[in-house]
Amino acid sequence: MSIGFDFDQNIDFNPITENFFRNLKVVKWDKKANKLFEKAFSLHTHMVSYIIAEFFSSQFAKNISANRFILTFLVACNAVNHNRDRMVEDDVVIAFKTFYKLIHADIDQLLMWLGDFFHLNLYFRIFKLFK
Repeated sequence: MSIGFDFDQNIDFNPITENFFRNLKVVKWDKKANKLFEKAFSLHTHMVSYIIAEFFSSQFAKNISANRFILTFLVACNAVNHNRDRMVEDDVVIAFKTFYKLIHADIDQLLMWLGDFFHLNLYFRIFKLFK
């Protein structure tokens, strides 16, 4: 990971116009994209609940609703940036990747941890059946 080593590079930046916000109002979900979003958000919610919910249960509900709003906003922004009036699956994937990048989360490590947790949880459930 390199931070700040490309400070001297020119980047293209398109300022946000009033038209951008007008387009945000009319953007709609594609059926497959909405399904993908719901599944990914459910996984995200479970991941957050396993990691922090028991320690910060009073803030958990607020955090989840804020995350849902932010992720939906990122999906819509990506669709508008690509001149579409429909949010598609690519927008969902990019929104989640952007979200995790914004909170400095290494998604690969989180997914590996979550996979290990589910395998361990499954192991204990099976063990209880034969006990």
